[in-house]
Amino acid sequence: MPLPSQHSLLCILLFWTTIISIIQAVFIILFFTQGHKDLNSSITESTPLKHPRIHSTPSPPSKDKLHSCSVRMLSLKAVEGNSSLAWLKLNPNESLINVTKPTATLTITETGYYFLSLQVTLQESENPKLKRTVHLRTKEKVILEGWVNTNTYSTGLLGKVELLRTGEKLEVTISPPSSVNSSESVTHLDIIYLPLVP
Repeated sequence: MPLPSQHSLLCILLFWTTIISIIQAVFIILFFTQGHKDLNSSITESTPLKHPRIHSTPSPPSKDKLHSCSVRMLSLKAVEGNSSLAWLKLNPNESLINVTKPTATLTITETGYYFLSLQVTLQESENPKLKRTVHLRTKEKVILEGWVNTNTYSTGLLGKVELLRTGEKLEVTISPPSSVNSSESVTHLDIIYLPLVP
């Protein structure tokens, strides 16, 4: 049981807490209602409405938009190479890159983001002490660069997302030139295409 002096202090504390709570509630109500009034008045002052505002739920994207935003994939296999690798499409119906026959230069046909994944493995007969570098490049810059591991004769997986434009050309080079193991499981270039969203 509280003492008489403690009882009066509890009453004062309770009264003070109630007053503070009421003041906070009033400030919160005024803040939010005044904020909405200021926001609405600034909108109407800066951009007068010619038509009444109608709120509606956005319609689902059309099939054309969904089709244009679809992700596409392409796999390429190295068929030969020494200083520049020649590639052949494993899914020839895909038109992301123009490759009609095994070629070292790959031409981009659609602008967008490309996830490029490259692995190059050399023949085991190559001199393992010689340090070799593999580059995936355009004319302007090197996109991927990797060194061949002297134990595995492979670069391992190299990957990066890059914005590429229609007409840009990709090329994979090995320096110094070396014979490549053309097995698809150890030497391949895989591409995932993500279109630019307008």
